Amino acid sequence: MKKRNPFEIILAPELEPYSVEDFSESKYADFRFENLTIQLDQQVEFNGCVFERCRFSGDFRKAQLIDCILNRCDMSNADFQSS
Repeated sequence: MKKRNPFEIILAPELEPYSVEDFSESKYADFRFENLTIQLDQQVEFNGCVFERCRFSGDFRKAQLIDCILNRCDMSNADFQSS
């Protein structure tokens, strides 16, 4: 049996894509976000999500990113002060 490399990153292509730009829920788990603008106006928790080419804006203190992957995301409009 071939031993797996423990440092190899495994991306989950089977994650359900999320295409609605209205983030009305307080928790999102195991979603793939592609090319979306994410406005952080309320407390939101992302757990195990993948972000591809997303744009974050708003107060970044209101977001929790737990075990998430961010690939080519724009955070230039996110407020990081006091975060």
